[in-house]
Amino acid sequence: MSVLDGTYLRLVTGVIELVLFALCVFA
Repeated sequence: MSVLDGTYLRLVTGVIELVLFALCVFA
């Protein structure tokens, strides 16, 4: 696993968490 893959995975995880947080707030 390259460093770029790790950074991309972290970015995707952050986006998912942000979306879930938004759903909890606006739901």
